[in-house]
Amino acid sequence: MSPPKYNFTSHHTVTIPHDVATVVPLLASPGSIAQVIALSSLAADIEVSSPELIDKITLASSYDTASLPLSSDATATTPQSIERTAFSFSELVPVLGGLTTKQVVIKGHQTWDPAQRCCLYETRTQTSPVVSVRKLRTFDEVEGGTKVEESIEGNCAAWIKWVVEKECRTAHREHMAEYAKLVDDAVKRTVMLTVLGTMLSFAVTLRTSSANDRYNEGRKAWSSITLASRTFAFNVWMHLPPTTLTVAQLAALPADQLEYENAKALIEKRTIINLVQAFSVAAKHYLREENGVYWEDLFHLVSALPRYSFPSSVTEDTGRDNVLGLWRTPGANGRTVIPRARRATDLSASASTGTTRSTGMDSELEKGEDQVEVITLGPAHNPPAPTIYHHFPPLVMFRPMINFFTRKPRNTTRAKQKRLVEEHPEPEANLPLQITLFLSGYLAAVVNRGTLAPSMISLVMAPLAMFQDSITTLERILTTPLPFAYQAHLRFSIYVYLLFLPFQLYNLLTWLAIPATLIVSCIFLGFLELGRQLENPFGYDDSDLELDHFCYLIAQELEEIVRHPQPQPSDWIFSPHNAPFGPDDPRTAQEILDDMFQARDSSWSARRLFHKHVHSHSHHRPEEKLHKHKRKESSGRTVEVVCV
Repeated sequence: MSPPKYNFTSHHTVTIPHDVATVVPLLASPGSIAQVIALSSLAADIEVSSPELIDKITLASSYDTASLPLSSDATATTPQSIERTAFSFSELVPVLGGLTTKQVVIKGHQTWDPAQRCCLYETRTQTSPVVSVRKLRTFDEVEGGTKVEESIEGNCAAWIKWVVEKECRTAHREHMAEYAKLVDDAVKRTVMLTVLGTMLSFAVTLRTSSANDRYNEGRKAWSSITLASRTFAFNVWMHLPPTTLTVAQLAALPADQLEYENAKALIEKRTIINLVQAFSVAAKHYLREENGVYWEDLFHLVSALPRYSFPSSVTEDTGRDNVLGLWRTPGANGRTVIPRARRATDLSASASTGTTRSTGMDSELEKGEDQVEVITLGPAHNPPAPTIYHHFPPLVMFRPMINFFTRKPRNTTRAKQKRLVEEHPEPEANLPLQITLFLSGYLAAVVNRGTLAPSMISLVMAPLAMFQDSITTLERILTTPLPFAYQAHLRFSIYVYLLFLPFQLYNLLTWLAIPATLIVSCIFLGFLELGRQLENPFGYDDSDLELDHFCYLIAQELEEIVRHPQPQPSDWIFSPHNAPFGPDDPRTAQEILDDMFQARDSSWSARRLFHKHVHSHSHHRPEEKLHKHKRKESSGRTVEVVCV
């Protein structure tokens, strides 16, 4: 089909002060069609369909795209796929010198060739009189920006040609003048979006990095607790003397009571090592704000200790008393506490009623001659009740917003805490500090007995300092959160950024701005939630430290230390399984000694006979004396001769 004869044309060029890579997507891509059409004040009801891929060579054979250039490497047989997008809009065209207007529906296609940096814009009116327009837009990089050149060829009825041509050239010039403003606005939005995104990224990175440092510091503190537990247990079990008496008392102890005294020392050491295990367990519950000693993995280790009331560094001071005494003695309210382990009926009832978390204080009163309170020990692992975040993990990112609308009044929480404290006889206290107090007292007693060498005192005291340093570090991590002002400002900035993000992306991505905003929101809010979890790594979140596992490993190591008596080196050095010079010499230590002495027996016997013979010969001639005389040789040298 031969191309139509065009009876009006228009050509115009503008220079935009931006590079080609920025200008071309904003003026020629399928996503920019609606923006470019909207630059005309007459355009309305703009609709753009999805682009489709068309073979460029086939398209070029059509008269509608006859002037669309091919790529430089294209041949008649090389297919090239380009994007072709259909669109439609309407215009209110002034008629009779502006006395009235007429709505004209226009449909067309835009063919986009990124390789040649050009696009072909084809339209045709759907009402009479029919006007067909072909507009080729090309882009060239010049000094100072990008040159945009447009050539229009049109065809219309002859009786309206002069009006259409005049309006076309005027509208064409005004329309292209808006290109620079369109690009400038898009660049400003992009730059603003980039700057804000970069600033927030740095802020979120700082937040996450700070939380990760706290996480690593907490793990190092628990490693110090593990090292101190091992070292203290080794020192107590291996190096401390097996006695509970002073040097004078031990010297005066009858021999028949020595075995009894050794048994007492063994029990004393085992009790102290139990306290070492109790320190890690108490630190775990203390950091999780699970107050008290009434826990299955803790009570049996500390039930014999006198009770102190050191201030807690991780919980609020609510009605603490300073009563001294055993854990089972009557408290301030006159009740006697008798703990018991959880029964199977308790577990089944908890499962059937939906009870999810124990306070370690579940109690029931038994009426009798005295008021007795039976307390059920809480579980060693006591996570909070499952929430909607456990069933739908992605909602965790929106936890702050959900909590803002669902949080309870503050006074209700305070009243509940106060009621729990009043009902329970035990004050909130720093139990790890109490345990280190008893360990220090034990070492002081050993030193006062005089049975410990002075050089060993610093060795056995060093783990106590590690205990104190570790629990202080853990308290600092737990009680020093990120400043509230920083957190509030960061969250507010991110929420505002995400709120306006879809409006900034819509002109570039249209409906794709919705999933893009969702992805960006997940990234930013996910990092915020990750920082919140890592900020306190001692709870029950999936990303928190495995405190229960750490305590289990410490307990297993201490149990292995005390399971066997202190071995003597000779028991294993000279065992039949020790080949000290293996694998080259497979002989055992005892075989090496036997071979050495067997090889030397003959030479040692000869030496004994020789010494015996010399000794007996000199013994039978005691009267002989040494005589010395001098003899002068012919050479003039004097020689001294000694004779018996």
